[in-house]
Amino acid sequence: MAWSARRLLEAKAQTEEAAFPVRQLYFMPETWKLRYAILDLGGWFHADEVLVSVDRFGLPTEDGWPLAMAREELDSAPKVEDTGSDTTSLPPLIVGPFGNTFSPLMFAAVQADMTIPDETAADDQAHSPDGSGRVLYMEKVTEWLGIDAFGDAGSLGRIEDLELDDTLTFTHALLDDGSRIDLSRYRRTADQGHALFDQ
Repeated sequence: MAWSARRLLEAKAQTEEAAFPVRQLYFMPETWKLRYAILDLGGWFHADEVLVSVDRFGLPTEDGWPLAMAREELDSAPKVEDTGSDTTSLPPLIVGPFGNTFSPLMFAAVQADMTIPDETAADDQAHSPDGSGRVLYMEKVTEWLGIDAFGDAGSLGRIEDLELDDTLTFTHALLDDGSRIDLSRYRRTADQGHALFDQ
């Protein structure tokens, strides 16, 4: 069965006790290997999101995404909290005591893009959520859905989904015209936000 990023995001993580929505997926950009999922343990009126390694998941099925964790383990998993601050009330520029200018908006933008390693984690697990929702050295799957793809000859289309193999590694980008691009052809993401691929 072919699985994709969108199908995983629509699936429920299935434990023996309950099922939990998958809110986000993180992968290693160098290998395209899926590493973490964010699950929502909350109810109707609040989100209680936790970070879970995909090592704890089995292969997806039609019934969901099997998760080998008890509720107590999920409750003690790393919490994901929105600690971002509202920057709309910040002035565009501040003049410092020595005449230097400083932009609070620019500082807030840079700070939101920083990641902080978890010193207590093992080297291969040293990825912790910060206020921006990012995970160290990883990329959010949802930031790839809907972006434009370009090759040397021009536009290839819009990336609608990412296809996975049985090792939970993304292998292909699925475009809006139904075609597929092998992710080994990926070169880089341009400053404008679109993905560049080799022809």
